[in-house]
Amino acid sequence: MVPKARHARAADPQPTIRARRRSQSSASAPGPRADPFAVTGDFNAAEGNLAIRFLKGDAKIDGNTNEVPMRDTFRVMHPDADNFGTAHEP
Repeated sequence: MVPKARHARAADPQPTIRARRRSQSSASAPGPRADPFAVTGDFNAAEGNLAIRFLKGDAKIDGNTNEVPMRDTFRVMHPDADNFGTAHEP
């Protein structure tokens, strides 16, 4: 006896709905995201600037914390550097 072939229902919306719900719940969930990212640019702000400290997870702005703290790659590569600055702060 040959078993019957199983056919997927073409009009079944459940996989799409489940995928959308997973996407929405992960987008609004606090905590680190699975995908890595990089932010680049010349921010013209010293390390002690509130915005830079917030991006690194070291400060709050309006009571909010950065749920995905970033790493300062300059500091990772040059932890003891002291001869640098921005256009606004030597």
